[in-house]
Amino acid sequence: MNNLPHKIPRKALFAFTILLLTFIPIIKADQYLAGIDCQNATTYDPNSTYSTNLQTLLSVLSSNSNASNGLYNFTAGSSPPDVAYGLFLCQGDLTAAACQDCVNWASTNIVARCPRSKRVTIWYDYCLLRYSNVSMFSVVDTKGEIILASTYDVSNATRLSEVLGQVMYDVADRALSNHSGKKFATEEANYSALQKVYSLAQCTPDLSYSDCNGCLRRAVSRLKNTRIGSRVLYPSCYVRFEMAPFYNISFDAAPPPPSPVLPSPPSTTTPSSPGNGRISPQVIIAIAVSIGVAVMLSMAGFCLLTRRAKKKKYNSLREDIGGDDISAVQSLQYDLGTLQAATNNFSYDNKIGQGGYGPVYKGLLPNGQEVAVKRLSETSGQGALEFKNEVILAWLGSLELIKLRQIQVELLEPLVTCLQNI
Repeated sequence: MNNLPHKIPRKALFAFTILLLTFIPIIKADQYLAGIDCQNATTYDPNSTYSTNLQTLLSVLSSNSNASNGLYNFTAGSSPPDVAYGLFLCQGDLTAAACQDCVNWASTNIVARCPRSKRVTIWYDYCLLRYSNVSMFSVVDTKGEIILASTYDVSNATRLSEVLGQVMYDVADRALSNHSGKKFATEEANYSALQKVYSLAQCTPDLSYSDCNGCLRRAVSRLKNTRIGSRVLYPSCYVRFEMAPFYNISFDAAPPPPSPVLPSPPSTTTPSSPGNGRISPQVIIAIAVSIGVAVMLSMAGFCLLTRRAKKKKYNSLREDIGGDDISAVQSLQYDLGTLQAATNNFSYDNKIGQGGYGPVYKGLLPNGQEVAVKRLSETSGQGALEFKNEVILAWLGSLELIKLRQIQVELLEPLVTCLQNI
């Protein structure tokens, strides 16, 4: 308790609260551009029929961006060479809402990034979108290769090569035989006793088995297997590995090996009947139900007493702190533009790690101070509340406001409640 300051202005706490409440939705709405291929050899006039067909195509793709299997294609126009063909593909573990967000973002920005190009492919972290004046459906395409890799090397490149030589081809085979029809799979492997490698492979589902197989194996052979993470992007497929989770681990986990079936031991009892001294099944059920009800009532009473005790401790803690008076600290509010500039627009090269909530980037503020910026991932299994809790703990710890071992939940619960009410 001696480490608690006596006064912190409520304005500083309010500014910090606004930062938390406004920053989280911005992160969830933003998309991370992975690569783009503009084939400028074939262009069109902004007032041409192709331009009109292209706008129709992008509108239809956006409207159908909640497709159940994450793939949708459409053709706008009927007279070559002004026909516009297009499709989108979302990462196989995305929800329909997350897929829709990614495709809407891509369809809005693709023309601005490649004006007048008739053939364009754009990749974001969780989806790709492409269009052309030539049909691309069910046709394998490994042109316009994009290779991305972390700037950090692994400590044991030989071991990583051995692991990838097994897990990447395994995950590619599982994607080929995926029962959902998505041609998508993920898999984990042990790099060391404490470190895993996470891998992913996916094709556009309209490809044949042999075309998808050839595309994935070509992509696997191009991975940078000395880095802590790498991915290879083609218009028809892509593969990726990281030393930290980057997908929904529970979505497509490899099935566990079947348990051995043991023979049942021979029966040594005879069926019971009334009056032979054995307890009937009805009596056993009645006893079990009674015990279950008693246990549930005991647990409910214990929870009620615990909540009352916590409330009493919290009221006492507020009296010790001195109510709502807290000492002055520097405002922690930064706008999105500052964070984007500090992290080079959340560049892949600035990425220094990946946690359960999302990626962490190295940043440099205008005053020369180095910072780490954590962004909540769309595919994180955690919600906004857990993310706010983590930021609150980091903030309180940096100001040395509390000893977590002494008060733990007693101070965290009222702070979270305050943030939610504001």
